[in-house]
Amino acid sequence: MDILRKEPNSYAISVKTGFGIDALIHAIEKTLPRPRIEVDIVIPYSRGDLISAIHEHGEILSEEYVAEGTAIHARVDAGLARQIHDLQE
Repeated sequence: MDILRKEPNSYAISVKTGFGIDALIHAIEKTLPRPRIEVDIVIPYSRGDLISAIHEHGEILSEEYVAEGTAIHARVDAGLARQIHDLQE
């Protein structure tokens, strides 16, 4: 454990017991970039590819299935925001 005190951003974990895994995951999540552009749109059911991309690369804040398609409120990156914007035109 002495090495943990000397090395910044080091974590003790145990594969056997699972000790420390949650702390490590939390630390990793804090360093990952988060999408910043907030969108609120109804995406037609025919654009399942776009819905999948938002799930994979964005952060879903809310999602509801309505007659016209999937109503999504999410945070996405700039590239995905452009695709969503193009859909609205």
